[in-house]
Amino acid sequence: MSQPLADSLLHGGPSGPALRVGRGEAVRKGTMKFTLATLIGVALLALLAGCGNRSSKFMSNSNRTYFQGNFYPAKVTPADEDPAVFTAVVSKASQNLAGAREAGEWEATRYCIRQFGNSDKTWQAGPETAQLQPGDDLILSGTCVGWQ
Repeated sequence: MSQPLADSLLHGGPSGPALRVGRGEAVRKGTMKFTLATLIGVALLALLAGCGNRSSKFMSNSNRTYFQGNFYPAKVTPADEDPAVFTAVVSKASQNLAGAREAGEWEATRYCIRQFGNSDKTWQAGPETAQLQPGDDLILSGTCVGWQ
């Protein structure tokens, strides 16, 4: 927009101010810049809101830990009578038995730290001795030592 045209819009031409709002105050350039900056800011915030951590199936691979290049779903279940005693079941173990053993040990360590604040554990069937079970699972069992 040329400067004379902008001046005539803001300060008026031969017939007076062309743009008026409210009580006859002329629209200022600064107000339009502020409004445009506000709209751009809101649009950027809306775009960034979609970049957060999602737990949907679409984004579920983002927090996976891989062992020896493979993902092994693992779950630790505490015993009913004593939560320090646990069983870790690692699925898809036939992909790579060494990787499945690492995944089971890692999941058991996470469990002991979360429940007892310590990674120490004793194994009944540990990563070195656990064998592949029918159904493609590796089953480890142990006891979290915890604080003494």
